[in-house]
Amino acid sequence: ILRCLVGSEMCIRDRYENLRAVYDTIYAKWIPEKGYKLGDTPGFEKYLNHPDHTEPENLITEIYIPVQ
Repeated sequence: ILRCLVGSEMCIRDRYENLRAVYDTIYAKWIPEKGYKLGDTPGFEKYLNHPDHTEPENLITEIYIPVQ
């Protein structure tokens, strides 16, 4: 897992199979514990590899969430 803040966006990188748990952690723990508030723009996911060419356990996704 990679966590970083880029400007006012939080970026999390993790395996695709973990996304549900990652989202739960982001919204229930990480954002409130760090004192962040959600930004006004929508977040998005960036897929770093393709399921047609990558084994499921190696699929990597970045999650970008705007924070204030």
